[in-house]
Amino acid sequence: MLRVQPLSLSTIVYCFAAALYLPILVALPKAHHAYYSGYWLPRLVMPSLLSFLLLGALVINPRVERSRCGRRFVVAYAVVLATAFLVALG
Repeated sequence: MLRVQPLSLSTIVYCFAAALYLPILVALPKAHHAYYSGYWLPRLVMPSLLSFLLLGALVINPRVERSRCGRRFVVAYAVVLATAFLVALG
């Protein structure tokens, strides 16, 4: 009988990131003046933010679970990051 191993969470996130990037990376060289009007900028930035934040959470979470100081640091970092995004949006 064939036993199938479950996928790890990081493998799922890597596949999710590839699924976000591949259609853009395949279509980008074929687009005429793709960078001039800023059309591709949000399509390149938002998947990378989402992917790297998810991967960062996967890497940091096991280390932070054990320490109270680590949790405080992550919460403070999240507040600073959210404030920076809100200030940048105006």
